[in-house]
Amino acid sequence: MTSESADALVIDGDLKKAKKIVEKIRDTEVWPIGHWRDDGQGTFGVKKYLEDVKKGITPMTYWSDDDYDSPLVTDSTSWDHEQSGHSQSGINELTAIVGPGHGFETVKPLKLIKKIIQIWCPPSGIVLDPFAGSGTTGHAVLGLNHESGASRRFLLVEQGRPERGDAYARTLTYERLKRVISGERASKDGKVSLSAEPLPGGFRFSKLMDQVDASAVLALEREEMVDLLLTSYWDQRDRSAGHLQRMPAGSHVHLFAKSGKGEGFFLVWNGPDQPSVLNRTAFRAIAAEAEAEGISQPFHVYARISTYSGPNVEFYQIPNKILDVLGFNEAIHPYGVNETADVDAAESGA
Repeated sequence: MTSESADALVIDGDLKKAKKIVEKIRDTEVWPIGHWRDDGQGTFGVKKYLEDVKKGITPMTYWSDDDYDSPLVTDSTSWDHEQSGHSQSGINELTAIVGPGHGFETVKPLKLIKKIIQIWCPPSGIVLDPFAGSGTTGHAVLGLNHESGASRRFLLVEQGRPERGDAYARTLTYERLKRVISGERASKDGKVSLSAEPLPGGFRFSKLMDQVDASAVLALEREEMVDLLLTSYWDQRDRSAGHLQRMPAGSHVHLFAKSGKGEGFFLVWNGPDQPSVLNRTAFRAIAAEAEAEGISQPFHVYARISTYSGPNVEFYQIPNKILDVLGFNEAIHPYGVNETADVDAAESGA
């Protein structure tokens, strides 16, 4: 019995008869996409038809953050400047949009950024550029969406050069994106007119009013640790932890969640450079937060070390794997150790 489909040929029956049928198809008809090379005696291969190949050059190299025991080499092929552009073309593109005198000397070419986005970002993905510069990334996303019908979005972050009094996030990055969308271009004498094809899309410009300082970074680290602790507790200890009510970020020093039974979950953590110790002082602060929130005992407390014990506390050591995820390696940065004090003690002991 023989059955055919668009993707495969299936033969059920005597192998010798099947071989004759297959060889006849191989020699007289269009062979399926999947086939065995060397007259059916070699390795399996896949045909590639021209109609299925997208126009352009297939990238053969890429960047990766993964660690490998040995370098992963896909090919030695690279793009020449016709495909990826060069720095001068990036400067020329920027000058054509905002006019001369912008002062940028290392502008990424539009072609290169487009290729990188095509490789790594799906058609409906979000592209983040934390060093937006003149806004080439946003320009590239808008251009690709227009060319291919994709729906990518972008998030650009740029503070300019405030130490030089040059906050160009608004005067350059914002202005370039606005003109790309409107079709405005600047002539050599600086006059602006509608002289290019507008690109569909839009964006919102926002100025951050709060400075991102050390305390803000610490708050972000703590919230990330809370996420990992909740997941770890749910996976390893008590499935009912999936019903924990997480407390609003920044509302408490230690309390980060409470259960349906009214029990509280607390974290003693002030960053990798400070001791993470459940001692009597920390317990008093925890007890005060518990009383204010009507938390019942026992108190579930996470810390690196505990010197306090009591029937009303369940202590959990912060797992090393969570510290690894956050980039806090105890082998390099020991917790609760004052290196200066250790040196002074060693010198006085000598």
